[in-house]
Amino acid sequence: MAAAMAGLLLAAVFAVYYAAVNTVSVQNTWRARHEPAAEAVAVMARDLACAAVPYGLTNPPFAASGGGREEFFRMSFYSAFPEASSNDPGFYSLGRVSYSLRKDPLNGRMVLARECSPMRAPARSQGATVRQEWRGIGRLEVLFFDGSAWVGNWGEDGGTNSLPAAARISIAGAREERKEAGTEVVLNAARRITVEKSR
Repeated sequence: MAAAMAGLLLAAVFAVYYAAVNTVSVQNTWRARHEPAAEAVAVMARDLACAAVPYGLTNPPFAASGGGREEFFRMSFYSAFPEASSNDPGFYSLGRVSYSLRKDPLNGRMVLARECSPMRAPARSQGATVRQEWRGIGRLEVLFFDGSAWVGNWGEDGGTNSLPAAARISIAGAREERKEAGTEVVLNAARRITVEKSR
């Protein structure tokens, strides 16, 4: 009787253990397919929403090329990062953010890289000193709104000294399902505020 009860208990324990291992495996597979694209979109959207034009800048403040062609994608601009120790919007660190897409020489898959260098050292915000990489990117498309149409390049010819009004981001994973994440972002610094004259 005792042996039979012990056998039933062991069977129940093994069933729970197998279910837990299977759940972890399924979650890891889901994360590998979904997270790189979703996380990359979230970080890029945050950087673009906080895009800024530093005072006294003579070079184009925003440059991007190859928005629809993954192997040539490059984007560089300035962004403001809030202080880690303060919620006051007046306290921020300004950094130069660069994105690039390249092929990993080991497996031939695309890697989206983000680099940020602070305009002043040391940076007071951790967001202004980060290097990140997202592997397993299958497709990337970033388009910019110029006020009348969506375009794939911005500021490369030096003809524009402004920020795009908005950006549209779409990133898909490299797996068979090609799970996609995307969003549209309004660049706040591109908005023009008109002061009404008092009568």
